[in-house]
Amino acid sequence: MLETDQPHMWLDARHLGKEFWEKRFPTILAVCRQHGVDPVTQLIPVAPAQHYASGGVATDLHGRSSVPGLYATGEVTCSGVHGANRLASNSLLEGLVFSRRIADVLPGELRAWSTPASDKRSDGLVDWAQRPELQAMMTTRVGVLRTALGIAEAIDWLGDRDADHDAVPGVDGWETTNLRVISSALAGAALRREETRGSHWREDFPRPRRRQPGRSHRHPPRRRSPRAVVRARRVHRPVHRSSRMIPYAALPADLVTELSAAGLDPAAIYADIVRALEEDLPNGAVDTTSAATISAEARGRADFAAREPGVVAGLGVAAMVFRYVMGDEVEITDRVADGTRVAEGDVVMRVAGRTRGLLTAERTALNFASHLSGVATATSHWVEALEGTNARVLDTRKTLPGWRALQKYAVRCGGGVNHRFSLSDMAMVKDNHVIAAGGVVPALEAVRAAYPGLQIEVEVTDLDQLRELLDAGCDRILLDNMSSPMMAEAVAINAGRAVLEASGGLTLERAREVGETGVDFISVGALTHSVKVFDIGMDLVDE
Repeated sequence: MLETDQPHMWLDARHLGKEFWEKRFPTILAVCRQHGVDPVTQLIPVAPAQHYASGGVATDLHGRSSVPGLYATGEVTCSGVHGANRLASNSLLEGLVFSRRIADVLPGELRAWSTPASDKRSDGLVDWAQRPELQAMMTTRVGVLRTALGIAEAIDWLGDRDADHDAVPGVDGWETTNLRVISSALAGAALRREETRGSHWREDFPRPRRRQPGRSHRHPPRRRSPRAVVRARRVHRPVHRSSRMIPYAALPADLVTELSAAGLDPAAIYADIVRALEEDLPNGAVDTTSAATISAEARGRADFAAREPGVVAGLGVAAMVFRYVMGDEVEITDRVADGTRVAEGDVVMRVAGRTRGLLTAERTALNFASHLSGVATATSHWVEALEGTNARVLDTRKTLPGWRALQKYAVRCGGGVNHRFSLSDMAMVKDNHVIAAGGVVPALEAVRAAYPGLQIEVEVTDLDQLRELLDAGCDRILLDNMSSPMMAEAVAINAGRAVLEASGGLTLERAREVGETGVDFISVGALTHSVKVFDIGMDLVDE
């Protein structure tokens, strides 16, 4: 909805039919029709809506809270049963099981009635007229997608809403006051939880942290100050780079579309960028050098320039780095398309904005662009060496951890072909599999039996294995560490029956010789796992 600027998406349930709707979902059907939508014949407009807040009053397994004499059960509690997400069936479990447990312990724990101590809290209520604005603030700042900046804005807004001591007590005032208290507690907790876990989604911290060994929710809750979380507004105000970060949903639609069209997952790249920046700015630190030497208002322009001839890739990812760090205040121009061949000194991208932001994003942006351009440039050299032959250069799974999609994209930018993104998208029978299965044909047949229809490639080291596989109908064969004359003989024996791939011991100097044997592909692991980075520099110019 954010990416398309639409108020809703559409749910198509027309295939269920009238009889199914009337029998299984009569109430939903009636409500939809009351609002002018007939699900039997029309699409249903859908949008995210508020549901239950996960958590609440912390209790032990007998419903005891940290306040003596105060018990809680059901959806108001944080008993540990429902974990990080609220599931509908958990409310039944908590209402039935924990209510009975409270009833079991209550007779022995009830205290004698006593006069309450003097209540020193303010007796004012929040003006009920603030309720719509409060709800809107919480929906937009502490709703489905959360960032430190948005949560801090909500906390500031909540802190500026003072109680009205002249308000007349009543349900509206009490409910609005309770909403403000709960909203303050929720926003404070959301700000302190710097990770994504369950239904708490922090776009500036997209991954969950590893839980500490031995931690359990089965112990009674720690006694904690009832005001500790509410006070988070004053003790946990973000003072670091988060004020400049933007959420994934705020990235320019054209940039997201561009990366998607290239076969990349923009959300995954966004998460990679967050992790990369966390290495430079751990735990919300600042770029101390830039902060000390550059005025906060200083502006500049930076040119990304090639220091050598080659093929560029990853400039869209570099652009996302600047967008993430600087938001709308960065201007990106003169960006050449990924896959463009450039000469030494060519400007491949120009960025302008606050100088501190440019320098904060510089290294991460260059890391992505220079490495991916190195992959693209190396691939282009192999493509050039094979020009005039029928062979094409193929990549492998020898990729940097977490970078497979990006590196394989860079191979495509350089003119190469992608091969095997994972262990499951096709079968690759190698020497150890052959040994374990008792031969190349038994290995081939084992995979065929286990995964019918899956594409299978089998590695061979001699021509006898090649003949066995061709007789068995194998349609993709890898020639491993064969000499060029042996490959040429393999091509003659094959006579076009199977796709042949050459691998092992190949160098750029031998590429053309191997291509002229007639093999279909040459696979090169060095394209991704040990490639030399392409030299790109960022030259800063004061505005």
